[in-house]
Amino acid sequence: FLTEGSFTSLFVERGGKLLTPVAERGLVPGILRAKLIDEGRAEEADLTEADLASGFLIGNSVRGLIPAVLKG
Repeated sequence: FLTEGSFTSLFVERGGKLLTPVAERGLVPGILRAKLIDEGRAEEADLTEADLASGFLIGNSVRGLIPAVLKG
């Protein structure tokens, strides 16, 4: 399962909600991630590389959410 970037949290949009990896998988619970969960805009889910195929978001409290795609 995926967890995070080197200084970003990971998010996948599905059904109008942002999914972010489960904290118990060992990730650092970022400020932006916590805020989005508290606001009900994001919820935890197990994410795999296949979940990123249609694009995803990375982000932190300094840069906000940034659209991303896999290359290769």
